[in-house]
Amino acid sequence: MPMKKYQPFKSELTKLGELANTPDLIDQLQAKETNQEITVYSDPDLGFLAVKPVTRANQLTLFVWVAISRLPNGIVTVLPMLEQMARETGCSAIEFETTRKGFKRVARNIGFVPIGQREIFTIYRKEV
Repeated sequence: MPMKKYQPFKSELTKLGELANTPDLIDQLQAKETNQEITVYSDPDLGFLAVKPVTRANQLTLFVWVAISRLPNGIVTVLPMLEQMARETGCSAIEFETTRKGFKRVARNIGFVPIGQREIFTIYRKEV
């Protein structure tokens, strides 16, 4: 897997991996992309996104595993693309997890609701 896609985000991915207690995050991303378990979008000017369809409570859900934005209000900008991806892959919802406490207000403003906790992460979900 070419590192070119990951290189512009190496510092952010490394920091994110440390925060999530996953120091080998970049290696995991590359392996899962190679095995076609995730889809990765990368643009040095816009951001980095790793998503995968998963089944949650018997419902196909688009899980945003990693998202890094280089844009102001990045989640608002990328949300229409995520909603389209979810619909095109037969997913009925989008989920992501974060440790950022301030994200609660932002998530609510764009239709995501907190649905639970996993270790240190709050899980947010939006039906599409």
